[in-house]
Amino acid sequence: MVDTAGIGNDFAKSSLELVADIKKADAYLLVYDTTAEETLTHAKNYFDQILQVKGRDWVPATLVGTKTDLKRAVTTEEAAELAHTWGCPHLEVIHNLQSLIIRLFISSNLKFTLGVFAR
Repeated sequence: MVDTAGIGNDFAKSSLELVADIKKADAYLLVYDTTAEETLTHAKNYFDQILQVKGRDWVPATLVGTKTDLKRAVTTEEAAELAHTWGCPHLEVIHNLQSLIIRLFISSNLKFTLGVFAR
C-alpha cells in the first residue's frame, strides 16, 4: 500500500525501490486526501506508473479517499468517475480509520488476488 496523498508528483520516476514494489504487488490501494486535489492527481500518476511497470492496461486496485469529515477539495463524483475509468472500486473514509481501509482493500480485491488478473 502506498499513501499517494503524501507523495510528490514526480515520485515514481526517481524511485527504483518503488518500481520494485510495483513489480512484486498483485493488487494496489491508492489513497488520496479529499481535502487536497493534487493528491488525486498523484494517485492518477501512480496508477499510470503501475500500468507502465506491469505492462498491462488494467490491474486490480481500489481508490480510497480519506478525511471525508473535513472540507472537501475533491468531490465523491470526481473520484468515483476516475475509479470507474480504472475499472476499480472507490471508497471514502474518515481519516482515523486506517485499519478499516486495509480490511476493505483486502476484501474488495480478494477476487483479484485469487488469480483473476486479466479482463
